Amino acid sequence: MKSPVIGSGLIFVGIVLFYATGAFAQTSFKLRLVPKVIACDSAIVSVEIQAPDSAFVMGNANLRIFYKSAQLANPSIKSRNNFSSGDYFSITSLTDVGADTSVFTLNILYRGEQGSGTTVGASWISVADVKFALTETNTSKCYDLFFLPIGASRSLPNTVITRAYASPTVEEPGRTLTEEVNGTFTNITNQCSLPIVAIAKAPTINAGEMAILTLSSQNGVFPATGTITGEAPIQLTRAEPIKMVSGRNSGGKGWSISGDTQNCTISNVITITPETPAICPGTSITMSASGCTGTLTWLGGPSPQTGSSVSFSPAVTTSYSANCSTGGSGTFTIVVATNTVAVGYDVITGKERFKAVTTLTSDKKVGHVTFSPSANVVYEAGNAITLLPGFAAEKSSTFQAEIKTCP
Repeated sequence: MKSPVIGSGLIFVGIVLFYATGAFAQTSFKLRLVPKVIACDSAIVSVEIQAPDSAFVMGNANLRIFYKSAQLANPSIKSRNNFSSGDYFSITSLTDVGADTSVFTLNILYRGEQGSGTTVGASWISVADVKFALTETNTSKCYDLFFLPIGASRSLPNTVITRAYASPTVEEPGRTLTEEVNGTFTNITNQCSLPIVAIAKAPTINAGEMAILTLSSQNGVFPATGTITGEAPIQLTRAEPIKMVSGRNSGGKGWSISGDTQNCTISNVITITPETPAICPGTSITMSASGCTGTLTWLGGPSPQTGSSVSFSPAVTTSYSANCSTGGSGTFTIVVATNTVAVGYDVITGKERFKAVTTLTSDKKVGHVTFSPSANVVYEAGNAITLLPGFAAEKSSTFQAEIKTCP
């Protein structure tokens, strides 16, 4: 079974936290991700923080940015903008890559004395700029990035931020203490780097005739520029997301549209069904793909197969890919049921299917109210499905448990 979880063993790097209690003003933070640069093959975001209630001196922190492995890859620090000199060591990073979900951690390391350091106040402060590569399979050029609030998951690591302050006791006047600060997060959902423009026309037009063509934005990214074959460029804006133009059907070949604001090539979007394949041992499943204008080649089995639909019969859970000769590809994993299954992680977002021959148990969470798309999870077992204390399905999620016997 593929795991959408990355290492839950991520820990503070070179950080020792000291805690103390006392009567302090209410302190909290807001942490946000802000898109800065979008390009054909990469995206840069800014990590920013503020203190809406009461200013505090930044102490140690682990800022954990989750991303989907199918959308983004190879994160790196583009620039360290604060908390990297003086009372702080230079910000370090750590990447933990998972099958479905990965995490990039920014580590702020405090070394000040007597509570000195950079103050987080009402104005937004940039911590760092982070660059991600857009994967080749991410044909839509859209991506999601999110932080995980404390307590949202028992199997995924959370973001932790502390404040630094001087010891209030007479006995230790020079000692610096740190205290964990609560906060809220602003994530990035379905941020698209490239505009996608579609063209619609009358179904039957004779060669040489004129027709009214409708150009429309498909993902809300503006400005978007499209060029009808043989015509002048046409720009769509947020104020005018749809335009109707006339075009001539030359030689009975119809129309095509090309170009975008960044002159990137958008590959075919390959859709594979079923989305979450799972089979019993010793059985097979037919997988289908659409969206390819060339030849589809399926890889991952004993030998390559071609065609829009092929059959697979793996003995164990196996990952495959469907690759189009004219561009575009898709990946998927066929889950082969084992005798018993104990669900090992929370599913915060996306679709997952767990399958057991006899019994399945789970004490994990399904979904989270702050994440989109909502989780869609299916539990299947031949004899029994047991939901243990700790299991929960958020109201925004879709959860299904079904008894399905294997032959």
